[in-house]
Amino acid sequence: MWVLIPLRLLFIVFLVSCFLDPSRTHWPHMGLPEAARWAGVGGAIGCVLMWWMFHHLGLNVTPFAEPKAGATLVTTGPYRFIRHPLYSFATPCLLGIGMAVDNVVFIVLPVGALTLMVIRVPREEALLVEKFGDAYREYRSGTGRFLPRLRGRMTT
Repeated sequence: MWVLIPLRLLFIVFLVSCFLDPSRTHWPHMGLPEAARWAGVGGAIGCVLMWWMFHHLGLNVTPFAEPKAGATLVTTGPYRFIRHPLYSFATPCLLGIGMAVDNVVFIVLPVGALTLMVIRVPREEALLVEKFGDAYREYRSGTGRFLPRLRGRMTT
């Protein structure tokens, strides 16, 4: 998780510099066609879905793989269908931003961050099994990791 902090800082610094002095940040433009840039705006759906996810996660939010001491197993909202909606929803959101602003930095940094987060998923799931035991194992068997399962979806 500590590796993500410099990526976030780079992302923020570059974003601010794009607004303060756009002439200095022109070098990473990709030259996407206007239609592709407008398609990137569709990534905003992922941003809205992230709000939905955080709304259901509530006080369980933590930047680390370890669940909080008083954490509860969330199986509502997007968690009813997938175990890691942050990764699923952040992908179209961040890639959409990169396409909309036509800037490779806004694609490379989020892809790097998402890659690191996906790498931590096995550890995160092991900690959730440790915390919630059979309840998490049952939940895991009925939901997809990043995409909903077509069969075996939870009914509660």
